[in-house]
Amino acid sequence: MKKFAYVILFAQLLTLTACNNEQVYGNLLKQEKKLINSYIKRNNINIVTTEPLTEEEWGENNYYQLDDYLYYRLTSVGDTTIEPLEYNDDIILRYRRYTLDEYADTLSAWNTNDAMSPVEFRIGETSSAVCEGWYLAIGMMKYHNSECRIICPSKMGFNDASTSVTPYVYDLKIKIRR
Repeated sequence: MKKFAYVILFAQLLTLTACNNEQVYGNLLKQEKKLINSYIKRNNINIVTTEPLTEEEWGENNYYQLDDYLYYRLTSVGDTTIEPLEYNDDIILRYRRYTLDEYADTLSAWNTNDAMSPVEFRIGETSSAVCEGWYLAIGMMKYHNSECRIICPSKMGFNDASTSVTPYVYDLKIKIRR
């Protein structure tokens, strides 16, 4: 009987811990949304509901909302004289990653094509070197040397961002290799 009471007590503790973790995670998601909204406001970003078609239509600071709190801005169309991105094309990706902190949007990582291990992957194949937010953005970039900036929520970022519920801003530039 005593063992049964301990099992019940242990089960209740697990339930309380799980509820507490869900509440903490829910609060972190709310804080993340506030941080993203604060970043948008501080940087005078204009959210548009229709994707601009030309570089001029992107305007000075327009971002297109792709998904729940994933915002995309095309900064350079790239080389339109070359065929656009296709399934099975090899991509070499250059990126910068920034935090959305209130006091400073600091550079937290830097990667170039000259690095020993650039981010390379094939369109249509899953790669752990590319997060969901990047896949969505790259699909919209389309051309060799195309550049964009995205505001990427943690759930569309890498595992470390998801675990810590940390959103990032990424500058992306792609090179298409056929």
